[in-house]
Amino acid sequence: MRACKYNNIKIVEYLLTLKGIDVNAKSRKGNTALHYACINESIGIILLLLSYKGIDKNAKNSKGLTPFQMTRNPEIQIMLNSH
Repeated sequence: MRACKYNNIKIVEYLLTLKGIDVNAKSRKGNTALHYACINESIGIILLLLSYKGIDKNAKNSKGLTPFQMTRNPEIQIMLNSH
């Protein structure tokens, strides 16, 4: 999650190669890596996460918000809707 929070695509790419990685793990606030990528408008990371099998693009954080609801960027909203 930290790699997504700080927009580090190289680390995200590496982490997604590790066996047993939980791409839907949540922070104390209930945010997933996809939430953080959407907050930061990290389009490359969002595309990478959406291509990962098992990603939950509808995961809700502790406030009941999905990654879609965490961004106002229409390009990102379209990407999330199309996957």
